This record gives sequence, structure tokens and C-alpha cells, in this order.
Amino acid sequence: MKVNSLVATSDGIWPWQPKSQELPEGSGTLGLLLFFLSLSILFFASAVGLVVVRYHLEPTEVTTLSFPLIGWFSTAVLTLVSGFSQGTLWSVRRDQNTLFRLCLSATWVLALLFLILQVSLWQRLLPEASTQDNVVETGLYGLFVLTGLHAAHVLGGLLMQSYVTLQGFRGKYWSLRHETVRGTTLYWHFLMGIWLFLVLFLHWI
Repeated sequence: MKVNSLVATSDGIWPWQPKSQELPEGSGTLGLLLFFLSLSILFFASAVGLVVVRYHLEPTEVTTLSFPLIGWFSTAVLTLVSGFSQGTLWSVRRDQNTLFRLCLSATWVLALLFLILQVSLWQRLLPEASTQDNVVETGLYGLFVLTGLHAAHVLGGLLMQSYVTLQGFRGKYWSLRHETVRGTTLYWHFLMGIWLFLVLFLHWI
């Protein structure tokens, strides 16, 4: 006969579930790494597709584009997102609640600003796209598809950040319970790395 232990929670005393019913230790980290790997493959495959398309073009068909200044500003903003997100992890591990909430708010606002800047970037490129005979066969394909794909994942991160921020202000995280904060921070670092790759790749292509 198996006897479960009892643990005290904020909602009272509840039976502790047997270890066999719990996820193995490290499952969350492994799942996150596999998710990052799948996204990396997606972005890499998209980049390879663009290289293949442009490789088969005649030199006179290749369109040369300059990376807009707003794109560099977006890079600076996403760098701040990554930095403030790291600040949330640093502060929650030390139970510095005021700093934790400040970093949560800053991360959310800056992530939203990045998306707004991306929309502005596309609006500046649309007039140029309308003058091209085949947008798919130009550098505009890379700017629209690759940055759009990245922006979609930033939107997903913003939704997750909204949840974490709400829970953080409700006092749901502290030094011994912050796995969701850690996962969100790693996600922003990953998107920052992907964005830097895209900027360098689009300059090269």
C-alpha cells in the first residue's frame, strides 16, 4: 500500500503526488531547447530558400536594397528587450520585487515597440515593392518573409510576456518558483540572436 506525503500550500494541505506521476527533472529545459532547435531550422531553411532563388537570377535581375535606419533602431530596441528580460530573471532570483516588476514592464513595452517598428519598416518598403515586377525574386522577399516570420514569433513572445507580467504583479514568482520567467528570458535571448542573424544575412544577400 502506497502512502502519499502531505504538503502545505496556500490553498491548504494537499496530498503530494507520487514521483512517478511527475515530469522528469529537466523536461522543461529539454522541451525549450527542442523548440529553439525547430525554430532555428525554420529560419535557416527560409534563408537557404532565398539564397537559392537569387542564385538562379541573372545579375541584372538582382535588386540591391539598403537596410533602412529604422531597422537598426529595431535592433537596439530588441537588444533592450533581451537585457531587461535578463533583469527580470536576475531580480526574481534575489527576490527584489520592485526591480522585478520594473523589468517586467519595460520588457513588455519594448517588445510592443519592436513590433510597431517592424510595421513601420514594412510600410516604408511597400512603395518600393509595388515598383518591382516580381517581389519574390528580389531582396524584398527576404525582408518581408524573414522579418515577418520573426515578428510573428515576437508577437508570440509578447503574449507570453503579458502572462508573465500579470502573474509577476500578482506575486506568483519568487526565488524558488520562477521557471516560467526563466523560459521567457531564454526565449527573448533566442529571438535576439535570430534577429542579429537576419540583419547580417540580409546585408550579405
